[in-house]
Amino acid sequence: MKKLNVGLVGAGFMGKAHSIGYSDMPKYFWPAPAVPVLKTICDIVPEIAADAKERFGFEKCCTDWRDIVNDPEIDVVSICTPNNVHAEIAIAALNAGKHVLCEKPIASNASEFQQMYDTAIKNQVILLEAMRSVF
Repeated sequence: MKKLNVGLVGAGFMGKAHSIGYSDMPKYFWPAPAVPVLKTICDIVPEIAADAKERFGFEKCCTDWRDIVNDPEIDVVSICTPNNVHAEIAIAALNAGKHVLCEKPIASNASEFQQMYDTAIKNQVILLEAMRSVF
C-alpha cells in the first residue's frame, strides 16, 4: 500500500482536526487508496508543537514551516495556519513539489488564489481546499 508522508503546519484547533482526520482516514476507505504517515507537525510555539507531536503521533515537530516544505520526505503539506499566511506557505510547498491541503479560506484574495493555482498546475501537484462537513 502506498504511503503519503504528511507535514502539518499549525497545531491549533484545525491542526488537531486534520491530525485526527489523517489518523482515521484508513478507517473510512476500504481499501484505503494510500495510508497517511504523520511525519512532522509545526507550530510557532515550541511547546505546542512538541505536545501535538506526542498527542497525535507525529514522528517529528518543528517551529518553522520551511522545515516541512524543504523536507524531501514530505509528500503532502496540510496548512492549518491563520488565513493571512495560507498563500505564502502553499506556494512554497507547491514549488517544492508537495501536494497541498489548505484550510479555508484558501487565500485572502483572488490574486493569491490565482498564484496558488498557477503554481500547482506548473508543478503538476494537487492543491485542495479543506471543506468542513456538517456534524
